[in-house]
Amino acid sequence: MVKAKQSGGRPREQRVDTSIAAVLDRAIGRGELASRPDPALVQALLLGPLYAWLIVLDEDPARVPELVRVVATTALATGVVPA
Repeated sequence: MVKAKQSGGRPREQRVDTSIAAVLDRAIGRGELASRPDPALVQALLLGPLYAWLIVLDEDPARVPELVRVVATTALATGVVPA
């Protein structure tokens, strides 16, 4: 693993939520992903829209699963996150 630049006192790999990495690893195990994308990229792609949806736009939290599905599907379909 390449050592990431320090920011905020901790290496990047320690700032990324380990549960996202675990979800990605399980998806690889099930054959849903061919390789593991960068967990920091996945976290940013999910948290940005969630923040905008819930905080900025004050939209219905019950529709979050739909939003996550759309974001994930779009990221995979466009190649932003390799499938």
